[in-house]
Amino acid sequence: MKPVYPDVWASSIRLGLSAPPPPAEPEAPAPPPPADPLLDREEFRKAARRPCETPCLVVVPGKKIKGILRDVSMTGARIALYGEISRASMVHFLFGVPGTVPLKIAQFKARLVRRTSDGYAIAFREMDPDTRGCLLSLTSK
Repeated sequence: MKPVYPDVWASSIRLGLSAPPPPAEPEAPAPPPPADPLLDREEFRKAARRPCETPCLVVVPGKKIKGILRDVSMTGARIALYGEISRASMVHFLFGVPGTVPLKIAQFKARLVRRTSDGYAIAFREMDPDTRGCLLSLTSK
């Protein structure tokens, strides 16, 4: 409290520095990340998602990671990967479009937007017109 006297202030600091630290509390396990209530609710999505279980490949600088495409829309996809990538990474995303003969490989530049309970959600950034047509036929079924 004011007024502060230098000798009282100095003795208070010495006392605080000489006191043993308080006992450390055991670290509680981290709570699970909050569920994303909009993740699986179709009515809140800008583009309809369609289930699509097919192998995919994510290419980031220095590595290629195999995975499974879980579902897809005109704006993005959910994928399960056999590896880790950091959030907000820009990636090159490829998958074989089911039902096309010969197999059409869809290629996108995409960004990882969130980690989900079963993998990752990515948002498409660039696609060529041919890929857009294949994706439109796949998602409109």
